[in-house]
Amino acid sequence: MDNFIFLDHPQELNMENSHVIIMNSSITSKEELMSDFNIKLCLPNYFAHNWDSLYDCLFSLDWIEQQNLVLIYEYIPNLDNETLVQLLSILKDAMNTWNKDDRYQIHIVFPKNSYQRIHELI
Repeated sequence: MDNFIFLDHPQELNMENSHVIIMNSSITSKEELMSDFNIKLCLPNYFAHNWDSLYDCLFSLDWIEQQNLVLIYEYIPNLDNETLVQLLSILKDAMNTWNKDDRYQIHIVFPKNSYQRIHELI
């Protein structure tokens, strides 16, 4: 969980040379989640709206011009625990991989009050 960022007001984060996206925190299903990623990140045409495809897209960020990708959640999405754990795991893996690389950095931002729940889930 080291790389997740927890802020009182996540939407106020400002990072230079960043592709900042405020994710839809009101989603309630995996289908809505995949659609939100596809729309907000303008994912490549090969995105197949499943976990493996999301993973692949987050591990090949050549379609993003900026060096930093920042995904902001104003609150934790209202997903079942299994789906939320899968999402957090993929985001964590992508952050841990890219943040060791000079080409891209991924930052995932949540509100401070979600720290405990996220910590319990992963």
